[in-house]
Amino acid sequence: MRIPRPSLPKAFRTGLLLAAIPLNTSIAFAQGAAGATTPATGIEIERMVSIASINMCILSKSKVPFVTAMQANMVPMVSYIKEVNGSKIKGVKKGQALTPEEVANGLALQLLPVVGIRCGKDLPQDYKKEVTKAENLLKSQSGS
Repeated sequence: MRIPRPSLPKAFRTGLLLAAIPLNTSIAFAQGAAGATTPATGIEIERMVSIASINMCILSKSKVPFVTAMQANMVPMVSYIKEVNGSKIKGVKKGQALTPEEVANGLALQLLPVVGIRCGKDLPQDYKKEVTKAENLLKSQSGS
């Protein structure tokens, strides 16, 4: 099943309601991005998001609070993009490095709609609330 997602440039351009989720940046970003020059591709982002969405479903069924589940997924993904891709994503911000917050926001906007579809009716209310917020934000940005 193909899960609809916003375009990468759009997702990484849109401000997100989850910006308040702490990323433990002192730990996650302690390693530099030395030599990391190849931007992450859409396929790489899609794979990360797919794996993270499965993890979110498992964590939600285990009654892990939404904020904790998001941190558990965002920190490794953002750290990976920083270390492997120099915080760059192909087609986003004209090839310039993104801030950790920009990467996290864009990834969250890619992730949450997939979580809503993949986990479906089994999602706890705190997860559903955040999925709905992200979907509404994306709809308002697209003019739908």
